[in-house]
Amino acid sequence: MFYGASFVYSNWIAFLLTSFVFVSTMYYRAREEETVLMERFPEYKVYREKVGMFIPRIF
Repeated sequence: MFYGASFVYSNWIAFLLTSFVFVSTMYYRAREEETVLMERFPEYKVYREKVGMFIPRIF
């Protein structure tokens, strides 16, 4: 919604601020989630080493 509004109103500052807030929040949330997953599922650590956090590793 915020990205769409920044495009509609051609507001690049809003786009950059939305990106900064969104990416940093999602990174924090993903790290917290990985901590919980490693505690609950010990095999998750092996999976985590093979797969990227946001973008899948191909090689």
